Amino acid sequence: MYVILKTSDILKFCYMKDANSIKNLKLIENLLFYLFLLGNLVPLFYSYYVGSLDGPKHLQIANIIKELLSGNELFAKYFELSPIYTANLFGNYFIALLRFIFPAWLSEKILLSFYVILLATGFRYLIYSITEKPNLSYFLIFPFTYTSLFLMGYYNYSIAFGFFFYTVGYYIRNYNNMNILTVCKFMILILLTYYSHFFVYIFLLGVLGALTLNAILFEYKRKGVFELKALVNRISKVILAFSPSLILSFLYLRLILKQPVSEEGNLINRLADLSELRILIGFVHTEELPMTRFLFLTLLALVVFTLIVLISKYFVKRNNNPNENTFNNEKLVWSFFVVFFFGLYFLMPNNLNASGNILPRILIFAIYFLLVWLSLTRTPFWINIFIVAAILYYGITNYPIHVKYRQQFDKLIMEIKTIEQELPANCILLSKNYMDNWVMYHFQTYIGTDKPILNLYSQSISPLFAINWSEARPLSFVGAKYAHDFTEVYNLPDAKGTFFSEYIAILGKSEFDNLPETNELKTLLLRDYKVRSDIQNSLLTLYQLDIMDDIEFIMDSITKDQPYFEKLKHKALSTGLALEDVKLREAIWLYDSNK
Repeated sequence: MYVILKTSDILKFCYMKDANSIKNLKLIENLLFYLFLLGNLVPLFYSYYVGSLDGPKHLQIANIIKELLSGNELFAKYFELSPIYTANLFGNYFIALLRFIFPAWLSEKILLSFYVILLATGFRYLIYSITEKPNLSYFLIFPFTYTSLFLMGYYNYSIAFGFFFYTVGYYIRNYNNMNILTVCKFMILILLTYYSHFFVYIFLLGVLGALTLNAILFEYKRKGVFELKALVNRISKVILAFSPSLILSFLYLRLILKQPVSEEGNLINRLADLSELRILIGFVHTEELPMTRFLFLTLLALVVFTLIVLISKYFVKRNNNPNENTFNNEKLVWSFFVVFFFGLYFLMPNNLNASGNILPRILIFAIYFLLVWLSLTRTPFWINIFIVAAILYYGITNYPIHVKYRQQFDKLIMEIKTIEQELPANCILLSKNYMDNWVMYHFQTYIGTDKPILNLYSQSISPLFAINWSEARPLSFVGAKYAHDFTEVYNLPDAKGTFFSEYIAILGKSEFDNLPETNELKTLLLRDYKVRSDIQNSLLTLYQLDIMDDIEFIMDSITKDQPYFEKLKHKALSTGLALEDVKLREAIWLYDSNK
C-alpha cells in the first residue's frame, strides 16, 4: 500500500508547474522507468536456459560460427559463413562472440537481457524524440517486450525493433541538422536494423520515407515555398546514410525472391487474435489468456479516452478560433502509421516468399505504433496511476506463468545437455526429436552448443541465414545409407571426402519406441548402430556407429582382389577422387547390398 501511495504521489507530482518540480519530475520519471526495466529483466533469471522453439537453433548456429572463426577444419568442410549482404544474423554473431568467453546458457542470457534493455530504452528514446512531455502510456512497452515471437525464440526479429526505435528517434532528432558525423551514426543504426531482421528493415524504409515526406509538406505549409537547395542537401544526406544497406538489401532480396512462397502457417482469426492479444501468449493459452485480455481492455480504454480528449480539444479550439489549425502534425502522422499497420494486419496474407506466419509480426508493429500514438496526448495523473497499476498487475500475475514453464523446460534441457559429456569433440552426430511438444521441437539441437559437435540435422543452415552448407562438403553417410535420407545435408555427386554420422541421439524414447518396426531409421539403427547402454538418460537414447569392422574387412578384401582394385584405381583417376574415398564408398555399397 505504501508503494502504491508513493507511486500516486510521484505521478501527481508530475503535474506541478514550477521549474524545480519539472526538474525533479524528470529524475523521478527516470527512476521509475529504470525500476520497471530492472523488474522486466527478472523473469529471465529464474533458469539457466530460456527454453523456446527456435532458441536452441540460435545457439547451434552461434557455435558453428565460433568454430569457423576458430579455424575448426571439420566444421569448415561442412559449413561456410554467409556473404556480407546476408541479413538476420545479428543475434547469431552476438552469441558466437560471447561464446569465446561464456558458456552457451550465459551467452544466450546476455543476448536476451540486451534485447529487453534495447527495446525499452529504444522505445523511450523514440517517444522523447517526438515529444518532450509524454504520458506514461509508453511504459506499456514493458509487457509488450515478451511477445509470443520472442518467447518462441525469434530473437533477430525481436532485437530489430530496438534498433528500429533508435533509428527512427535519431532521424527525428537530427533531420534538420545532418552532418558527416550524424550521417555516419544514422548509417550504423540502419545497418544494425538490417542485420537484425530484413522484414523490420523494409518497414523502417517505409516509416522514414513517410516521416521525410511529412516533414517536407509541413515545412512547405509553414513557409509557403520549397527551399530546394536545403531540401536537396537534406535528402542527399539521408540517401547517403541508406546507400550501404540498400546495396546489401538488393543482393539479399534476390535470394529471397528465389525462395518459394511459404505455407500460410497457422490459420488464425484476426479479430480474435487481436482482442485476446495472442501475440503475448507464449506457453499455455488457457493460463495466459485472462491477463492478455485484461491488457487488451486496458489498451482499449486508453484508446477511447485519448480519442475523447482529442475530439474535445478539436471542437474547443475550433469554436475559440475557427482559423487556427486544430490538427497536431505529429499526432496526424503517427495516427497514419497506426491505421496503416492495423490495415495491413486485417488485409495482408499470412505468408510471403520464404516466410510464413506474417500476421503476428504485423500485429506487433501495429501495437507498438499504437503505444507511440497513445504517448503523445497529455493525460491526467490518475490515468498514469491506472497505467502503472495495470502494468504491475499484469507483470505480477502473468510473468510467474512464464517462469514456471521456463523452469520446467530448463530441467529438460539440462538433462539433454548431459549427452555432450559422453561425446568426443569434433565428432559427427545426427540428432532426431520425436517428443510430442511443439515448443520442444528443436530441443535436440541443444546437443553441441557448448562443444564442437557437428550435427547433421541443422535446420537453420540456409543462404538466407548466417551459415550455409559448404559447396565442397564431403559425402556423408548415416550408417551405410546416404545422409540426405535422414538429415538436412544433401550429398553432392562430386563430393570429396567420406564421413559417417558416428552417433545418433534420439530424443523422445517412448515416442520412438512406438514407431512401427518398418520405420527406416529404426531399421537402420538396429542394423548399423549399437545402443550406448552405459548412458542413463530418461529423455535420450544414444546410438554409436557399429559397422566399421565390417567396412574395413570389405576394404581389405577389395585391396587383395587385384582386378577389382585396378578398376577402382581407374575410377579414382577418372573422377578425381582420392583412391581411399573410392574404396571406402565401394565397401559401404557392398556392405549395404549384402545386408
